[in-house]
Amino acid sequence: MMSKALWEYEEDGEWKPFTPEAIKAVALAQLEHRTTASSRFFNPRSKTHTNYDYDLSKMVQTNTATKFERKIRRSNAVAPNVGSSHSPAAASTEDTQFQAAINASWGRAEQRWGRGGGKGINGNGG
Repeated sequence: MMSKALWEYEEDGEWKPFTPEAIKAVALAQLEHRTTASSRFFNPRSKTHTNYDYDLSKMVQTNTATKFERKIRRSNAVAPNVGSSHSPAAASTEDTQFQAAINASWGRAEQRWGRGGGKGINGNGG
């Protein structure tokens, strides 16, 4: 695993990691210099698919059906291999290329927002 930033959302006072699909959506938005992204995931509580919009300028995720917002942040934790849910050895060429694009976006974001001081990419100085 790489020591890179990990995107998280706040739920019931705890920070939880984004799904790989959400990480991909946010990373692609960063690569394309957009401040919004969208993703869909299976919600085990409701046994339905849930769509989310991400606003990287306000640092919130919004459930598109209920309009419920949660805070999001970029943490300096260890990020999982978001290119594949399989072992690194089983990653496809597309997954490997996507992982490289994500790594590049992290580097550009760190240059753009800097490290420490100011508001920072996660909205609280880091």
